[in-house]
Amino acid sequence: MKKFKFVQIYIILCILLAPLASAQEKAYEDEAVRKGNVGGYLITQREKVDESFNAGYSMYAAAYPLIREYPGRSFQSGLFGTWMHPQHDGPLPVEKLYTDIEGGLGWWRDTEYATATPKFIMGGVQLNFVGWANGPGAGQGRDWDNPKGKYGVAQLSPWVLWPPDGLNLKQGTCGELFGSGYLPLPLTEPKSTTAGKDVPTGNQCWTLFLNTGNFKGPVAFFTPYFGPVHQLRTHELQACF
Repeated sequence: MKKFKFVQIYIILCILLAPLASAQEKAYEDEAVRKGNVGGYLITQREKVDESFNAGYSMYAAAYPLIREYPGRSFQSGLFGTWMHPQHDGPLPVEKLYTDIEGGLGWWRDTEYATATPKFIMGGVQLNFVGWANGPGAGQGRDWDNPKGKYGVAQLSPWVLWPPDGLNLKQGTCGELFGSGYLPLPLTEPKSTTAGKDVPTGNQCWTLFLNTGNFKGPVAFFTPYFGPVHQLRTHELQACF
């Protein structure tokens, strides 16, 4: 008799809770696809390079769609890349000195023409993110309804048309290697002041090189105005950045 009552009570509870369960299932279905970001970083180890080299880097990274269903321009993440920070001579000062080149292959929320295939940007960051340059004519504050000129990067090659939205790869690229790197080239004259500021710059400019299926060689470089006007002087090899 007790067992029968238990079964009755269980059936009644199931009937009463069924609408709630259906509502929860519907809520789950409605929220199954959400806008979001891929957070965090996957860090890999590398062999220590002798400090006598001290002049940029080059690397190859596989280009591929990171996720099965691309959600559009609200998505932001990157593929394999690196950060290149300037070397500071002497003891580090108290002030923060975050400045680097950290672009590469990826997706960004301010992309106007979003694609499932990753794009490439230069990603030079001024001191503590007061500004950045993603390529010729592209940088901080890209407002597509009110476009403004950005002059942090100067283009060298006439064979690559660099869109402000990011350098496009062949759509459908999946696993092919994309070669990129930065080397200092003597592209400007040394100056004791920059843009009217008491900031000296040298003649070694960080220059982007690409190695792809239809282009190989230098593409663009960070201008003297972009970095030192807003940064502390660090190492002579990064004088133009």
